[in-house]
Amino acid sequence: MRIRRLLTLLFVVIYFSTLAFLFAYNKLNLDTDKCAVFEPDVSSQSVDRLKDDSDRDGIKDVVEIAHDAKIFGTNSLNWPDPYHADLYLELDTQEGYLVPAEVKKGAVDFYANLDFCNPDGTKGIRLHIDDASLEFYFGGGQVFEDESQEMYPQLTMMAMHEDEEFFSPDRCGIFRYGLVLKNLGWLASKNEAAGLGDAPGDTLYLAGESLIRNHEFSIVVITHELGHNILGQLDEKNWNNEDTAHDPYGDFMSYRSFGSNLWAHSNVVAELTRDGLLGLSGKCR
Repeated sequence: MRIRRLLTLLFVVIYFSTLAFLFAYNKLNLDTDKCAVFEPDVSSQSVDRLKDDSDRDGIKDVVEIAHDAKIFGTNSLNWPDPYHADLYLELDTQEGYLVPAEVKKGAVDFYANLDFCNPDGTKGIRLHIDDASLEFYFGGGQVFEDESQEMYPQLTMMAMHEDEEFFSPDRCGIFRYGLVLKNLGWLASKNEAAGLGDAPGDTLYLAGESLIRNHEFSIVVITHELGHNILGQLDEKNWNNEDTAHDPYGDFMSYRSFGSNLWAHSNVVAELTRDGLLGLSGKCR
């Protein structure tokens, strides 16, 4: 009788121990998709800047939680999340050069697939593009009709952030602002220039002819110029010393390697992880 009790007790112990092990194992497997959330070093210069910005995207938590419709529109898909990085870009476009939908979607997908870990444990950065198209418009982007009449007022507005007709002051410091023109020949040293971006900063210029001509290259142009806005320059310890054209940016900023998986260089992601999405110039503060 005693042996039977001992065997029964042993069976119960083994049974529940097995259940506990399987539960722990399954929980471990379920958590394997979670990424390692960044914890700022107390010595880092970015600590104060990120104190009220949990996801390090440059938008304060209180602003993200409020999701003011004047800033982010009425569609909840465009509302920011304080625990997942959001990147906002408004585009005004010269008539006839609206960026194709597949190009904008390609840029959105590129940032969504970056190996950037968010406080919610998931990877990627949500890029929200607001332009004059039906599928992307949420309150900002528009088309201007004539280059000779509208070009210079647009450029003045970009420099001063004061013209509510084109860019709401409520969005300043949150949205990066882009101007899509037929070409950038008069803004650059070469007529074939496809893009120019503040580095770091909040404004960028895109050549409409280039964006419409080549799908893959167009995605690179948008992500590249946003990269200039965000990064400025990589810290020296994150240089890859391979790209003479865009060092110290790494392959993320290199046209040489566009279209390859290496284009999102790990050094860039490391710096974004530590310092967040930098670059807004704050001209309107």
